Amino acid sequence: MGYCLTWFAVKGKSPEVVRAELGVRCTGEHVSYPAPRIAGADLPNGWYLVQCSGYECQEDGVYTRLSAGCEVISLFVEEHVMVSRVSRWKDGKRLWSVVYDSVKGDEHLEADGDVPSDFVVNRDKVRAKADAGVGDYFDIPCRLATTLTGYRYDAPAKERVISSFEVLTRLSWLRRLFG
Repeated sequence: MGYCLTWFAVKGKSPEVVRAELGVRCTGEHVSYPAPRIAGADLPNGWYLVQCSGYECQEDGVYTRLSAGCEVISLFVEEHVMVSRVSRWKDGKRLWSVVYDSVKGDEHLEADGDVPSDFVVNRDKVRAKADAGVGDYFDIPCRLATTLTGYRYDAPAKERVISSFEVLTRLSWLRRLFG
């Protein structure tokens, strides 16, 4: 069994504003790892992280709205089919993205925009290892997201930068309309 999740980290907006814009609220319940559909946590370096199970929260429209006036790093991973995607957003625009999709080939990488220099470094290291038969292109988007935010979704418990996530729940459509 593997992970299928989306997470994004926001810097430049308070957690309260992020939750309001997403239409979610805190439940008061805390978990050590986010098994629920959606959970949030403060990262030690000032990012606010929201992690969702499955395919929730991965639409570009969410990041366009959420990144207005701030910065967002998003990561989607589907380990069952070996797809990973990282992107960086600022002021409502996607600055860059990197995608790995095993269906398109073991060495597939799609980069768009002004990717950070870490992308080239990671890609070249993986290419060198691939020549020895041990390359892992899937991990390149994951490493970029970790480098930028400090959060690694599959870190061993002793290496996790977050000890507790707060379970979040969606507001009903009536509450969203009328507060």
